[in-house]
Amino acid sequence: MKKLDVKALLVVVVVLLSVGLLCVFLKGGNKEKDTDKSLTTATTYKTEVEKKINEEIERLETENTEGWKKAYLDLLNDYYCETEEERVFLGYVDDDDVPELFISEGWFHYCTVEVYTFENNIVTLLCETGSNGMVNYFERQGILCGHYVGMGIGTYWVYSIDNGKVQEIYNAFTNEGWAGEEFDIERRINGIDVTEDELDEFMDSYFGKEKSTCVFDEANPGYELKNEEYKDYINGFGE
Repeated sequence: MKKLDVKALLVVVVVLLSVGLLCVFLKGGNKEKDTDKSLTTATTYKTEVEKKINEEIERLETENTEGWKKAYLDLLNDYYCETEEERVFLGYVDDDDVPELFISEGWFHYCTVEVYTFENNIVTLLCETGSNGMVNYFERQGILCGHYVGMGIGTYWVYSIDNGKVQEIYNAFTNEGWAGEEFDIERRINGIDVTEDELDEFMDSYFGKEKSTCVFDEANPGYELKNEEYKDYINGFGE
């Protein structure tokens, strides 16, 4: 469900207050008038107010649905490229009509992915995560997964996305690619030690190709920012 912006919310509050004052006036200030007539007038007015409120909500939702393309294009037009390998991808992370925007810094080990959403006619950065310019997500389930792997040490994060808000629900760690014979192997999920099988199950559940979508891999390489390939891609998305 879309959220009303501040301006629209103020309009709704003012209108509802007006309805309340009118009802008080009809009930206490016109005792000589017919009670049934007063109630009918108040009910009719309330119905008209509710109609206008619903029309305002529908208008805002339409703007939110149709305005995301221009908003994302404006963001990308001013986006500063550091590696000149930046790529763009759209995907439905949460379950609404507006896709999220993924921007990968590139293929290098240190490259992250920025994930943006469009709520209340505003583009918002949800989070920056990932390594080698890659992340995973579960389509329309509100789940986003990022990782960082280097020198045999891996850190993994799982986030929930709901109404433009991000919450970390899992984090995992392992040094098994680095420990070798001289150091103890560590495997943890949310700070609790786990077995190799438990960590493998976690990895398969959130990062397995059969269960989640990996962005900026061979199957979903995205569209280059420097060559402006993204413009036709975004303008034609969903059509």
